[in-house]
Amino acid sequence: LNIDNVANRSALHIDHAKARGLNENKLTAIIAQGDSMDPLIQDGAEVLIDRSRTTVSTADLFAILVNGQIWIRWIRPELDGSFTVAAEDSAHYPDQKLNAEQLAGLKIVGRIARITHDR
Repeated sequence: LNIDNVANRSALHIDHAKARGLNENKLTAIIAQGDSMDPLIQDGAEVLIDRSRTTVSTADLFAILVNGQIWIRWIRPELDGSFTVAAEDSAHYPDQKLNAEQLAGLKIVGRIARITHDR
């Protein structure tokens, strides 16, 4: 997996990762880019991705690979069997409705496990 915005600013103690049920070999940190998830995730925040969690069973934050870039989006299953992919800033980044086949075509890198930013 080639990701342009991989981060190595922070360290996560192995005991903390294990206590949270995270596999140290399945974690990737990136630097968030853009404003689509603001204010939840600001441009430049460090985001930890749990690559072991790629199945959407409940509404959650996921990292998806789009044209070599990681996008972070809410993905939530709907009652009709479809899925909604949503940014925090829905005014500038409208929700997208996907059927199961379209969702399977997305490259879901993993679930967002941690969001960190400096102030």
